[in-house]
Amino acid sequence: MTVDNKQLSKLTSLLFSAAMDQNQWDEFLSYLTHVSGGVSSHIFGFDLNTNTNLGLTAYGYDPEFISSYEEYYYQLNPWAGGLINASVGTANCTDWMCPRERLIKTEFYQDWMLPQDKMLGGGGALLFKDQGRMFAVGGNIRSKDIDKLEEGWLDLIALLTPHLQQAFEINRVFAGQSLEKVAVSELRGSHNAAVVVINTCKHILHTNYAGQQLLEAGDIIKRDLRNRISLSDFRSSVLFENFIHLSIQPEHNFSTSFKIVDKQGNQIAVCHLALFETCDRNGFPMGHLLGSDEAYIIITISQDLPKRDISTVLMTRYKVTAHEAYVVHRVADGLTLMDISDERQVSIHTIRNQLKSAMSKMQVHRQVDLVRVVEGVKKTIT
Repeated sequence: MTVDNKQLSKLTSLLFSAAMDQNQWDEFLSYLTHVSGGVSSHIFGFDLNTNTNLGLTAYGYDPEFISSYEEYYYQLNPWAGGLINASVGTANCTDWMCPRERLIKTEFYQDWMLPQDKMLGGGGALLFKDQGRMFAVGGNIRSKDIDKLEEGWLDLIALLTPHLQQAFEINRVFAGQSLEKVAVSELRGSHNAAVVVINTCKHILHTNYAGQQLLEAGDIIKRDLRNRISLSDFRSSVLFENFIHLSIQPEHNFSTSFKIVDKQGNQIAVCHLALFETCDRNGFPMGHLLGSDEAYIIITISQDLPKRDISTVLMTRYKVTAHEAYVVHRVADGLTLMDISDERQVSIHTIRNQLKSAMSKMQVHRQVDLVRVVEGVKKTIT
């Protein structure tokens, strides 16, 4: 299963719309199931701050089974515990959440999953787990299609996760709040994705904390003396300017995504651009908040995507845990175990045990061999 840039752009556009209008989640999930090759997909969660409650919104499942899940089987779901304890923003396979040998012995599998074409595979990601808010996205795959679809599905979820996080963050930010209140509270330290809102003349109207940091650093985005934004990478700058040019054309309401690279050509971030009218098709009241009646563009920049993708591949191929995958990747980056211990704020004894466990699962005996495995993984995802 491969998803091209056009399909990814449509997916991100649909999810941004759905995060602002719950009635459009069906359209997003329908298209997600289509491009994934038939993975039954779902999203669920709530945000008390915005009175958002998705319950279980799903596509590709029998409606009667969805009803029975909400009435009874949700409390028996053996994957729930693993998902809730997962690292936020990381795609995990279902086998990681609950090993299959344990799953098939449960009432949940025998009475709910087995009748639906033996759904055993798939996976998902926890998008948020903080005070008053929890969201997750995932999908299930029939046993006969696991080898064909699961790895691609997890890669797709890893790509979509930062966009889903940012869509829900934007929804929270602009749900009846002033920009002044948001600037000092909601977005500060929420996660690494940067948000910058501009008009079609490229003037900056609003940034979150991560966006301010990127602008101050000037390595990826920068502002001029007239408070206009530009991208530092030449290729990205051309794509950005083309988007701006198209945005002023009538009847254009679209989004796009592209990679941002450093001077050596290495990917350092992913940029997503979404164009909205001040009173868009979802009735989203951005114009009132921004004090402008013109169209606006939301720029989101997600860094460290290669790290997340590598971790996803390691977890899928070698069944390492999220924490073990993180340690493996950081060791491959050249960090010492003490560096990782300080970074994770856990004991070096824990880091050693996680590294030892990961090396056993990956069937390597030396750290130099571990690094070679990770470098090989990098080549498959770039």
